[in-house]
Amino acid sequence: MSAVREPRQARSVETCGRLLDAAEAIMGEKSFDDATIEEIVSRAGLTTGAFYARFRNKEALLRHLEARMTSEFTAIISEVTDGSSASVRGAELLERIIGVWAREYVRRRPVARALVLRSHTDSQVHRRLQDLNRLNHAKFFRRLTRESAIRHPNRALAVDFALLAARSVLRETILFREVWPGRPAIPEERLVRELTRMTLAYLGISDAGGDAEDER
Repeated sequence: MSAVREPRQARSVETCGRLLDAAEAIMGEKSFDDATIEEIVSRAGLTTGAFYARFRNKEALLRHLEARMTSEFTAIISEVTDGSSASVRGAELLERIIGVWAREYVRRRPVARALVLRSHTDSQVHRRLQDLNRLNHAKFFRRLTRESAIRHPNRALAVDFALLAARSVLRETILFREVWPGRPAIPEERLVRELTRMTLAYLGISDAGGDAEDER
């Protein structure tokens, strides 16, 4: 499927949404490869005919799930970097960036995880995810370097490295639920706060601050 064609009629939009939501729910329980069309339509309360009226196959459905996630993620990132938070700077700006990143990974975890895994063997998915990361990275980079007093001696390298590190931590802890051996999972709010603190310290942005907390 070279491009995603969105349904136009209200009923078709509603049916398509139900199929996408059902598929995503099942992907939270098992891998995309193990999910079947029969399971998806049953979860959606629809028929196999309704599925094939909208998707050529299961891969086409995954492409629609990817397009939905990409559109939502891009819009939310744009709001943080270009929209209503234009006056936010420094530590608060970085925490907002990491926060929306984390929330979207949590909200769309099944799809994001499936796409990351698929990108290891599918060059087209890999390229599209790279394009998405490149687009959002450019927005983060412009905003951070414009609005924040970065004291690292190489600002461009530092921001590149900091954003890569933040993305990697969020992927591992949220998408793949990796934790340090013997440690419990870190709650989302704590994860965002600690990752922000670490990134601020590396970039040399002031206001790293925050109240010290007892280790748990």
